[in-house]
Amino acid sequence: MFSNQGPLGEQIAQDTDDAQKEVANMAIEEKAKELRSRGADDFEVQTFRQGAREELARQKPDLNKYKQAAQQSIKYQQQAGNK
Repeated sequence: MFSNQGPLGEQIAQDTDDAQKEVANMAIEEKAKELRSRGADDFEVQTFRQGAREELARQKPDLNKYKQAAQQSIKYQQQAGNK
């Protein structure tokens, strides 16, 4: 959305994604509380939380973490090639 506006646009887009993730995490916790109040056991609540967080990560991936992981992989491969 803002990526064609340079670094500032990218930062705004990242901030928007972060805010959306925070809202989603709060919704996940509210739903977990609701499940618990309806009698769900700890395992069911934890399973829900884990699944919901995994789905959130699929829908809203953290591109900075992906970039960092890719850079570390390249760095490792270069170091391994020098041995």
